[in-house]
Amino acid sequence: MTRSERARLDSQDGYLALESDVYLKKLEEPSVYKTVTDSLYEVDQNAFDFLQKCDGSLKVRELNPPADFLEYLLNENLASLPENACVNEIKVGTNLKPSLRYLLVEITSRCNLACRHCYQGEAKAVDLDMDILSQLADDFEDIGGLRLIISGGEPLLHPGFKEINRLVKGRAFRSILLSNGTLIDENHIADMGFNEVQISLDGLEDGHDYLRGKGSFQKSISALKLLKERGVPVSIASMVHSQNWHEFEQMKEIVKGLGAVSWSIDVPSESGRLTGRQEILPPLDKLKSILEMQFGSEIHDSKSDLVCGAHLGCVQSSGIFTKCGFYTNRTGGHIGEGMRKCWLNLPRMRLSELACDCEFLKECRGGCRYRAECYNGEKGADPIKCRIYGINTVAG
Repeated sequence: MTRSERARLDSQDGYLALESDVYLKKLEEPSVYKTVTDSLYEVDQNAFDFLQKCDGSLKVRELNPPADFLEYLLNENLASLPENACVNEIKVGTNLKPSLRYLLVEITSRCNLACRHCYQGEAKAVDLDMDILSQLADDFEDIGGLRLIISGGEPLLHPGFKEINRLVKGRAFRSILLSNGTLIDENHIADMGFNEVQISLDGLEDGHDYLRGKGSFQKSISALKLLKERGVPVSIASMVHSQNWHEFEQMKEIVKGLGAVSWSIDVPSESGRLTGRQEILPPLDKLKSILEMQFGSEIHDSKSDLVCGAHLGCVQSSGIFTKCGFYTNRTGGHIGEGMRKCWLNLPRMRLSELACDCEFLKECRGGCRYRAECYNGEKGADPIKCRIYGINTVAG
């Protein structure tokens, strides 16, 4: 809080306004979301009603909030005290139950790489229609979504990528671009409208290039450094496989040096190009310590008993709305029928339906259900998640 804000606070003479990156969401509970930090705050209904009045048109003395609540809003950078009135529109997103909080949008199936583990298989030339994308962004904002995640293929190859870049800017959700990084240059960064860019980095040079092709590591590293230099928040996503599991201790230093806001680490599932190629999968007994290295990218979950992506939906480049990128056959229909309808039509599974007799079930929430099916059947256990809890559940 600045000295001038403190003076206005003490005199109650300032106007109270939510920060420009703060939005109100009606999820399972009334909530406040700050897009820049990806922070979600659950509040009671009285606080929610009060915050809807904080549009910069009323002074503190007129609103008369509890002193400790006001201090909290200012200290968390959720609100400010401008000296002059400035009326800002307060957007309230009204969601469903269960709430759709995260939406992965595969805007194109085009790709410039042929990664050994790609779950989509051979690249095609299917692009999500721009009119659908525009409506999708509006609907996700209206429904009170938190993260809109733009993926591919390689999303930079969508013919309308520049327009998409503008489309996501300044929205009531956090926009994240997932890229392999090999095509990112100064022009892309100059026009960057996304809150965050996530680059795939799958080991050191040998491990990464084994998966994605010779020379791709250096291009991805160059993109990460360029994004950092230009002040664009970056995150890193890594896949553990048979040729890179021993590289992660060294990778920790690279991730730290790049100032990544998050590092997500996962294990590829047998789908697409990986089908029948068991030699790429990592040794399961090496995974626990590696997976524990990841940080950030907190999932803002609810107390629902739904499993595996309870608040996640995926729109494929064909426009089909699915449970996630792997479950191409479990759909809620075409996104052109409306986001709310598609979301409610998605097939779901509950914890009580799983064939897991485990004391850690409520903590692990069944892990990745697609991966679980690959190893142990539809209602079986996810062996990777089980390893983290010291349990061996691989069938056979």
